[in-house]
Amino acid sequence: MYEKTNTCCFTGHRSVPADALSRVVDRLVARIRQLYAEGYRRFITGGAIGFDTLAARALIVLKREYPDLHFTMMIPCADQDARWTAAQRAEYARHKAAADEVIILRERYFDGCMQQRNAAMVGASSAVIAFVTRPRSGTGQTVRLAKSAGARVFNVAEEG
Repeated sequence: MYEKTNTCCFTGHRSVPADALSRVVDRLVARIRQLYAEGYRRFITGGAIGFDTLAARALIVLKREYPDLHFTMMIPCADQDARWTAAQRAEYARHKAAADEVIILRERYFDGCMQQRNAAMVGASSAVIAFVTRPRSGTGQTVRLAKSAGARVFNVAEEG
C-alpha cells in the first residue's frame, strides 16, 4: 500500500528551455534516486506536456533499475490531450501504457480541472519535485500549496 509518507509528485512548467534541458533531467533523476533511497516508492505525474513528460520518461527508465518503483499518472480529464499534436498524443499514450496506475479525475475538461488535479497530487504526497521558474503560474501555485501542506519541495530549476 502506498501512503503519503512514501509518495512524491511532480509539478512543472509546460516548457523547459533547451539550454537547461540536460541539467534539469540530471537533477530530476538525482532527486528521484534520492527519494527512492529514502523509501519513496510511489511517484505521481500529471501527464502534462513539459516537465511532467520529462518526469514520466525518467520514471519509465528508472523502473528497470527499481522494479518496485510505482509510476502513477493522475490525469485531470480524459480529454487532456485533445489539442495536442499527434506526436505528443503518441508519447502520452506510451506513458499511460507504461504506468502502473492511471487515475482519471474527470471525463471532460473544465475550468479548474488542472488545479483540482494538482491539489489531488499534493494531497497524496509528502514530497514534490518541481521545475518552477515563474512563481506566478499554476506550477508556482502548486508549490505554494505543497509548502502550506508541509510537503518537502525540491525545485530542480534552482539546484546546483
